[in-house]
Amino acid sequence: MSGDVDTQADLSVSPYALTSPAEIIGVLRDLVRGRALLQLRVPPGVTSVVTTLLQVDADALVLDMPGDLLTRRITQVPEFILETSLDQVRVHFRL
Repeated sequence: MSGDVDTQADLSVSPYALTSPAEIIGVLRDLVRGRALLQLRVPPGVTSVVTTLLQVDADALVLDMPGDLLTRRITQVPEFILETSLDQVRVHFRL
C-alpha cells in the first residue's frame, strides 16, 4: 500500500464505496475473522503502524495497538485511515 495515495480523493469518488452500515460492519467482521493486517495511518501520514482488528460491533472497533504512547497519539486525532485487502480487494476506510 503506497503512501502516495490521495486518500481523500479515493474515498470521495469511488463508485464501489460502501455506505450501508450493515455492509460496512459485515466487511469489518470479515477482516476480524480473516485476521487481516491493516495499515493504520494518521494524516498527514506522519504516523503509520500495522495492526489487526480484534472485535467489531455497531458502536466500536477494537484494534491491537503496539504501545501506550502511540495509542495515546492515535486516540487524540479526529480521524485516521485504515487500509488492507480482503479477497484481493482493496479495503480503505476513514474513522
